[in-house]
Amino acid sequence: MALRRTSGGSTAGPHRFIRVVASRKSADASAADRNPPDGEARALATLNEWSSRLWRCASLDQGLELMLDAVIELLGASKGNIQLRDGSVLHMAAHRGFERGFVDFFREVSAERSCGCARVLRTGEVVIIEDVEADADYAPNLAIARESGYRALVSTPILAADGTVIGVFTTHFPTAHRPTETELRRMELYVRQASDFIHRCRIEEALREADRRKNEFLALLAHELRSPLAPIRSGLQVMKLAKGDPMIVEQTRGMMERQMDLMVRLVDDLTDVSRIGRGKIELRLQVLDLNRIVDRAVEACRARIESEGHELAVRIPFAPIAVCADDVRLTQIFVNLLNNAAKYTPSGGAITISVERNGGEAIVGWPIRESAFRRTCSTRCSTCSPSTKPPSTGPRAGWASACRW
Repeated sequence: MALRRTSGGSTAGPHRFIRVVASRKSADASAADRNPPDGEARALATLNEWSSRLWRCASLDQGLELMLDAVIELLGASKGNIQLRDGSVLHMAAHRGFERGFVDFFREVSAERSCGCARVLRTGEVVIIEDVEADADYAPNLAIARESGYRALVSTPILAADGTVIGVFTTHFPTAHRPTETELRRMELYVRQASDFIHRCRIEEALREADRRKNEFLALLAHELRSPLAPIRSGLQVMKLAKGDPMIVEQTRGMMERQMDLMVRLVDDLTDVSRIGRGKIELRLQVLDLNRIVDRAVEACRARIESEGHELAVRIPFAPIAVCADDVRLTQIFVNLLNNAAKYTPSGGAITISVERNGGEAIVGWPIRESAFRRTCSTRCSTCSPSTKPPSTGPRAGWASACRW
C-alpha cells in the first residue's frame, strides 16, 4: 500500500488510520459509560432511592420489610421472604405473598435441608432454581411449592464483611424463570447495602442492650446500698443509749463493721466499669454456715421489723449447715426478702424464719401471716461438707434461689 504525504510533511497510512479509529471508539465507549442508556439510568436511580429509604428506616423490622419489597421488584418476582441466621439455623424474618403453611415449613432452616436457602447456607453463593419441578434435589419441597404457587426461585446470600452468611433473600416466580445477568448485578449491589444496614442495626441493638443491663445493674446496687444504712443508723442510736456498757457497745460495733463490709463490696461493684457494662456481679464463693448468714440478715432487718410492730420468730437448728456461697450476696438476698416482708405485712403482723435441711438442700422459709398477699417464700441452697473446696467464681456458680407463691 502506498503512503501519501500530508501537508505537514508527515505520512498517513493504515497504521495512523487504525490509531484514529481506535481512539474514536475508546472515546465513544467512555461517553457511553458516562451516559448509560435510559433503562440502565432509571434502574440505577431506583437502586439509589431504595438505598436512601433503607438507611432512613428506624428499626431492623421496618428495614426488612422495605428490603423485601425492593428485591421482589428488582427481580420481577411475585413473592419473597428474608431469613436471618441465628447460629447454624436460618429463621424467617419477613415474607410477602405467602400463607401460613409456607411460613411454618420454612420457619427454621438448617444447612442439611434441600431448599434453596439451605444450599446458600452451605455454599455462601447465589442459588438459582429455574424450575423446581425439574430439580431432583428440590423434591422434598415440591408439595409446599405447588401449594404456595411458585415454580422458580432465586436465593441470594446476605454476607457479612468477613464473608459469613448472615441471612438469605429468596424471591419466587410463578413460572419457570431465570433472571438476567444485569438483574443479578443490580441485586448484588442492593444486597451489599442490606448487609451494611443489618450490621448497623445489630450494633445499635447491642448498645441498647448493654445500656439496659447497665441501668438495671445500677438500680440494683442503688437499692442494695440502702440496706446497710438502716442497721448502721440503728447501731449509732444503740451506742448512744448504751451509756458505756462495753458488751452492748462491742456487739453493736461488730454489727456495724459487718454492714460496712457489705457497703464496701457494693461500692467495689460500682467502681468496676467492665462489670457494669456486662450487667454481671462477681461471686466470691466460700464454705459458710447458713445459720450465721440468716442471723446477720435478721440483725440487719430487726430495726425495720420492730418499727413496723411485727412479731419476729427465728427457728434455726443447733447444728451448723454448710453451704458454698458468696457471703455478701446470700446475706443480701435474705435482707431484701425480710425487708419486703416487713414492708408488705400489715402493722402488727407475724414473720417466722425457719432453716431446715432437706437431703442435699437447706431451705430457708419465712411464712408471712396476716399479710395481704398470704404467701410463703423460701430460698433453697445446696449444702456441702465444711471441707468442700469452693468452685471457681463467676456469674453462674454458687447458690440458686427461688420464691414459691
